[in-house]
Amino acid sequence: MSTSIKANRRQNSSALSERLSSGLVHKLVPRIHKRILFVDDEPAVRTTLALILRRYGFIVTVASTVAEALEKIKIEEFDLLLSDLNIER
Repeated sequence: MSTSIKANRRQNSSALSERLSSGLVHKLVPRIHKRILFVDDEPAVRTTLALILRRYGFIVTVASTVAEALEKIKIEEFDLLLSDLNIER
C-alpha cells in the first residue's frame, strides 16, 4: 500500500473521530423512535449498549434474564429483540 493511501486513511479516520466526539454524527442520524427489548446478563453491556441505542433515538427496555424478558413481552410491544446468545435460561 502506498504512503499516500495510508496517510489518506489516517486523515479520514481522524476526521471521523472528530465528528463522533463533536456529536455531529448524532445530528445527522434521524430519530427513529422504535422500541427495542435488549436482553443481556452483563450489567456493563446492558448499560452501555442501551445508552448508545437511546442516543440514536431508540426507545430501549432492558432485561437481565430470559424470564424477565418474557414478562416484559407480555405487557409491552417491541419492534426488535436484541439478545445475548449465551444468556442462561
